[in-house]
Amino acid sequence: MWIASKIGFFSIVQKDAQTHIRARVKKDLENLIEEIGIEGWSEEDLTIQEWPGADYRFRLRIHPDDLGVLFQKLAETIDYPNFKNEIHRRPDQAAKSPAYTTLWGHLHSLQERDQILPVDYQCYDLGVGRLG
Repeated sequence: MWIASKIGFFSIVQKDAQTHIRARVKKDLENLIEEIGIEGWSEEDLTIQEWPGADYRFRLRIHPDDLGVLFQKLAETIDYPNFKNEIHRRPDQAAKSPAYTTLWGHLHSLQERDQILPVDYQCYDLGVGRLG
């Protein structure tokens, strides 16, 4: 699951009976720890791990039962009327603005075409070449 929030961009997956909260930018996980104040998480849960060479270099690993609390805390950070403007306003997130705008545009074009992607579709070209 991808989550684009005002404090960072996260990819959340299940691996080895743990929930991995992954980020490409370490500051995003630091924001997660500092700004949402996850009470009850262990020191191990709050330790940002670096996995050199991994698709997402930085990660936290938590118990799957703690994911609901994380989502609730992230929801409480929504205090803005326009997400893209909020990202542009924040110095620690502004560099992501072009990527979010590109993603918004591609998803908007799907809405305008009112179509479902074909079954054999692998990856949409976001200007970096076809993937998959």
